[in-house]
Amino acid sequence: MVVPARRRSALGALGWTANTVLEQSIKQQKATELDTLLNTEVTTLEVWFDSHKVFAGVVARDPTVRDLVARLAQLGTDREVLIAAPEQQQLLAFMAPLARAQNYVDYVITGSDGVVRAAPMLEAVGNQSRTRHYQFILPALAGDVMVSRPFRAEMPLPDDTGVPTWGRPTMFVAASILGADGVVIAALGLRIRPEVDFTRILHVARPGETGETDAFDVNGLMVSQSRFDNDLREIGLLPSDTSVRAIFNIEIKDPGGNMAREHTPTSPLAKQPLTRMAEHAISGGDGLDVDGYRDYRGVDVIGAWRGLDDYGFGIATEVYVDEAYVALHRVRWLFRGLFASWSRQRSAPCSRQFPLPVSGGARTQRWCAPSDSASTRSRSRSGPEGWATSIERPMPGCDDLPPSNCSRRDAVGPRNLPASSARYRQQAS
Repeated sequence: MVVPARRRSALGALGWTANTVLEQSIKQQKATELDTLLNTEVTTLEVWFDSHKVFAGVVARDPTVRDLVARLAQLGTDREVLIAAPEQQQLLAFMAPLARAQNYVDYVITGSDGVVRAAPMLEAVGNQSRTRHYQFILPALAGDVMVSRPFRAEMPLPDDTGVPTWGRPTMFVAASILGADGVVIAALGLRIRPEVDFTRILHVARPGETGETDAFDVNGLMVSQSRFDNDLREIGLLPSDTSVRAIFNIEIKDPGGNMAREHTPTSPLAKQPLTRMAEHAISGGDGLDVDGYRDYRGVDVIGAWRGLDDYGFGIATEVYVDEAYVALHRVRWLFRGLFASWSRQRSAPCSRQFPLPVSGGARTQRWCAPSDSASTRSRSRSGPEGWATSIERPMPGCDDLPPSNCSRRDAVGPRNLPASSARYRQQAS
């Protein structure tokens, strides 16, 4: 079928409009999905945080805990005295079952002076609280209940096999312990293993096969586990040692290209900029981008992000552009294929037009007689009764007309019209 230029233009405009409307609709749908998923993740995390706060507050207000801690506080800061005190073992006997029941690793009780008064790991007792730990329990020493963001432990902690290992991820929930006069005398810290519950919450719901929700701190450092540790090893962002995970080892920076497709960054990691998402989130803004940007692997993704200022970190939900818009890409290719097919067709010039009466004489259709070459092709494909079976078909009364005018386009009708042949010959003469 030959599509005239004007019709091709109209079809092209219609296809472009349909593609634009479809693209806007799909992007709006993806924006809604990402925003809904992010809200679900944030709400779930806040509920989880609140449950830890409630439990820590209940334990910190327990009369047994308050009495034992008050007696330890009166012993001063001498390490040997604190370790040998019977209150140390009494606290351990009381706290250990509670900690295990709620999946806490252990507990740390820090005095208002920053000295650790009690802990299952006796090497910490009597020492000044570690810098990061003390930073996170300061709100509790001021009377608040808080949950820290995940951070790298400053002392050896047992790994999955029970072997003490440096640099393990950890986080705390802390609550105030009051003395008999209602004054804060210490802070109770319950140690949480973030790679278990914290990461599990982030990974429970994800958008598609390539979707991921990650947490990051104010420096753009990932503070949650990644689903793509093996991929990160393959592209060189993680070492081959399987004990090294993405948490605390991946900075959310833009490498400038897709490293999964063998792109090599031109700048060292320290000089690479943060991704668009991380830069916007760290600057204090919640955001959504459904047009696409590069993630820390250089893969084009769409995403939504939010900063949790009360906890000192942010979270982002992202999914590959290729997966998010697979339906849109397929429709685009369909439109392109159709338009390309129409564009390859050529409208043959008309050397002469012939009116063709329609039954009843109510109206007349005009058929264009194309060039000699088109007529030759038509005759070569014509049927045995004088009318071609192809798209271009010889006119009735063809014997009395020039060969170059002896065809018509797209005529579908009876093979023999003897009554109309004379009329054609008369109108053509």
